[in-house]
Amino acid sequence: MATYYIVSGGFDPLHEGHVDNIKESLLESNGVIALVNSDEWLCRKKGQNFMNFKTRSTVVGALKGVIDIIAFDDTDNSACDGLKKARLKYPNDNLVFAKGGDRNADNIPEIDCCNKLGITIKYNVGSKISGSQKPNSSSWILKNWDDRKRK
Repeated sequence: MATYYIVSGGFDPLHEGHVDNIKESLLESNGVIALVNSDEWLCRKKGQNFMNFKTRSTVVGALKGVIDIIAFDDTDNSACDGLKKARLKYPNDNLVFAKGGDRNADNIPEIDCCNKLGITIKYNVGSKISGSQKPNSSSWILKNWDDRKRK
């Protein structure tokens, strides 16, 4: 039985926190499955997307260790549909939902879904590499870009 780590996010834009999350996931698994949020989800979260889904999926899919990109229905603002799709695609494998440093049992909506699907949740994945629980944020990057343009 293989072990695959599942990462999820908007990856808009991709930054070192995402890369560290994927790198550490690969160190502990046979490969990484990436659930990439929709453009609509990014617009709900940040008001607009910076890169479109196709671009983000292509960039994330090119990273070492990423073996699969899964698009999913995120209208409920969770990755539950993506986790269900991953479980259907990898029914006999050990799946681990790898969450970055700013996520914990109090702020992720996927706990019940993971329990029902037999998917383990692991927190702080990526902090071993970055040395930080939250080395960067796509929202921070875009805010700094906007602030720079205004000066």
